[in-house]
Amino acid sequence: MRTSLVITLIFLSVSLALNGYLIYQIISAYQLAQENTFALYYDPLQKKRYDINYLQECLSRWQWIKSDYEEHVFDCSEMSAYLEMKLENEGFHTIFAGGKSPNSEGHHTWLLVEISPEKYIPVEATSVKIINPGHKYYDGYFEYDYTFETIQEALEYYYEDYNWWEY
Repeated sequence: MRTSLVITLIFLSVSLALNGYLIYQIISAYQLAQENTFALYYDPLQKKRYDINYLQECLSRWQWIKSDYEEHVFDCSEMSAYLEMKLENEGFHTIFAGGKSPNSEGHHTWLLVEISPEKYIPVEATSVKIINPGHKYYDGYFEYDYTFETIQEALEYYYEDYNWWEY
């Protein structure tokens, strides 16, 4: 009787240890998956590019996304997130910017693309175009409430606004 109790306790101890290890492995795998979710989102081999003519060429190729605009579904934030990924993968350092809309009431998201070291030009994702210095609202694009360097930062701020791939 005593031997069977000892065997049962040993079995329970081993089971608990294995279950604990299994739970640890599952949690570790989940954390690793979370960390690597965007491992291939940006091309790590892409060289930094400052060519404004190539920027314009890229934006011209992506004009089709304007027709996909849908408020609260694929609007300024999702379109900015999509274009940010495309531009980064073409070699352009691109930053999300957001706050009061530069040309209307309400909240808005747009991009700032580095065109020379430490010099940025706004890109309006909803119209897929560069906002040039002579533009009526140009200065307003440099008045923002927040910026994000990566999609991960944007998603941490407000997931539903930047998860363009779910629509």
